[in-house]
Amino acid sequence: MKDNTSGHLWQATGVFCAEDLIGQSGSGLFSLVRMAMLRSAELADGRPALIEHGLNEKIVTVVFKEIAQGKVALKTKKR
Repeated sequence: MKDNTSGHLWQATGVFCAEDLIGQSGSGLFSLVRMAMLRSAELADGRPALIEHGLNEKIVTVVFKEIAQGKVALKTKKR
C-alpha cells in the first residue's frame, strides 16, 4: 500500500517497506544492508544528513529515509 500523493508509504506512516528500499539499493538485500551500514557509520562519525530530520530520530531511521528518497547510492568497483 502506497500513499498516492507521495509515492512512498513511509512518508505517510513512518513505516518502511523492505521491497521499496531494496529497489533503491540497486541489486538486493545485501547491497541494501551494506549501504545502510556504511551510511550509518558516516552519520555516526559526524557527516551531515542529506535530509531534514527530527533531533530525536535514530541514525538508522535517517539512513532509511535517505535511501528511500534516493539520496544515497552504493559505489561499485569497475572490474
